[in-house]
Amino acid sequence: MSVVIDPMENEVIREWISDGVEKGRAEGRAEGLKKGRAEGYRGVLEAQLRARFGRLPDWAKARLASADADQLRQWGIQLLEAPSLAAVLGEP
Repeated sequence: MSVVIDPMENEVIREWISDGVEKGRAEGRAEGLKKGRAEGYRGVLEAQLRARFGRLPDWAKARLASADADQLRQWGIQLLEAPSLAAVLGEP
């Protein structure tokens, strides 16, 4: 004879599942915020680079697309005094 247990009827199991679901949601929110910040930095930096140096070459667009938020922020600071696009993003 097999016994079927509904996990939602067991308080310990229900709490464990609930904690796991909440942890997953929190991690998902954090990851979404991180990606959202990077996209925001990327958009602003791209506009600033275009305003300062004109049309961006493909290599620059590729670097921007693959950079994380920390790198984008660093480039934004470098942009303030950089004499060229390569001085901001590195040589192609």
